[in-house]
Amino acid sequence: MVAFNKTIASELTKRIQVKNATAGALHSIGLKLCKSIYGNQIKVKADKYNDIIMTCGLIEEDKRKGFINPIKKILSLLNSNLLEITEENLKELDAMYNFEFEINSQDIQILQYVKAEGIKQANQCVDFDDMINLPLAHDIKPITDVLICDESQDMSKSRLMLISKLAKKYIFVGDE
Repeated sequence: MVAFNKTIASELTKRIQVKNATAGALHSIGLKLCKSIYGNQIKVKADKYNDIIMTCGLIEEDKRKGFINPIKKILSLLNSNLLEITEENLKELDAMYNFEFEINSQDIQILQYVKAEGIKQANQCVDFDDMINLPLAHDIKPITDVLICDESQDMSKSRLMLISKLAKKYIFVGDE
């Protein structure tokens, strides 16, 4: 069973006592997948992309700190919607989420650089978005016959895609 977070996963484990049934948060399953792909030595580093942005030579040094949140937000939106970094996709996301600044060709280069560096560092560290997104680039074999996914009404395309790769059959449970 896939739960929204660790607390709900623990509660499901207590309540549903079925032989060979386990519950876990999607991020913890994603971390296990990352470790199986990139090696057990990888660490969780929530500020991984902060460090990449702060050392990005494409951004003037005195402006790097101001780029952290916008770049992380945009990369997260692109990844969660399974979108590539293109001008068209960025305009579409801007129309929905209002980035409050105009994306230019240099911004696209910065986004591509930060994403590529994040992938290069996957054998050392991952952040929470990586736990969902990095396994999608690999051939994942189903880990179970049936997967029950709680709170699925709020799931992004990337999370739904990961779940679809984890099981042969899946059941989604959630509100409208």
